[in-house]
Amino acid sequence: MKFTDLSAVDIVGIFPNYRTAYDAWKSKAQATVDNAGTRYFIVHLHRLLEPDAS
Repeated sequence: MKFTDLSAVDIVGIFPNYRTAYDAWKSKAQATVDNAGTRYFIVHLHRLLEPDAS
């Protein structure tokens, strides 16, 4: 994925588990359902920090 405007990236938060991250994602995604250009993702930070770890 390529972002066109990094200053517009909306970081919602860091969550202690997947369930709370999912709930936050669902809330933000539903709030922006009418904007086809807005997408939210759950990013697993441990995969970013250690991409080769299984």
